[in-house]
Order: sequence, then C-alpha cells, then structure tokens
Amino acid sequence: MKQLYTVIVCLFLLSSVHAAWHMESTEETATSLVFSDTQLVIYPNPVRSEATISYSAEVERVAVLNLVGREVMGFTVDRNAGSIKVDLSQLQPGVYFLTAQSQGRNLVTKRFMKEQ
Repeated sequence: MKQLYTVIVCLFLLSSVHAAWHMESTEETATSLVFSDTQLVIYPNPVRSEATISYSAEVERVAVLNLVGREVMGFTVDRNAGSIKVDLSQLQPGVYFLTAQSQGRNLVTKRFMKEQ
C-alpha cells in the first residue's frame, strides 16, 4: 500500500511539473529546449546502495532531490569523466529525482527508486 501511495504521489508531481513547464514564457521554454540533448542515466534502478550516474559533457553538477524537490545530496562532476559512482545507502527507501545542472540551471531531471 505504501508503495502504491508513493507511485501515485510521484505521478501527481510529475504531471504538475509537466504542466508548469508548458506554462512558462516562450523565451524561457526556448532556452530550456537548448538543453534537451543532455543525457542523464542512473543505474541500477532501483538502487540499493551504490549507483553509477552517467551524464553528457555539459553537466557540471548532479543533485538528488526528494519528492518535494529539496536537495538531499549533491555532487560536483568531472565533465570529461562522463560518469561517477555514488553511495546512496544513507537515503531512505522511496522515489527520488536526479537532476543534472550547469551554470546554475537544471538541464534534465530523471526519476529513480531507492530500495532497502
């Protein structure tokens, strides 16, 4: 039941974010589309303790956000490396978001699950 509730909340938040994205001004949306080629992958998904995060070259920082959008972890990355291994064992089980950032802007956000 708890997992079903988590999935429902996640879907609601994702639909809210999607709706807000489309309500932005035309100028902001056009600027955001420049970053649509940014790649961000976390595996394995779901994560138990350690994960690998792969990213494209323009990414400067990767952050883990909880369901309400509060950053719970952050990592400065080497642009040339293309991936990092991170220890996520201290996170509570649940749904999280991984966001790639550059110059203070979120380029792309992905959802992942943390297991016990």
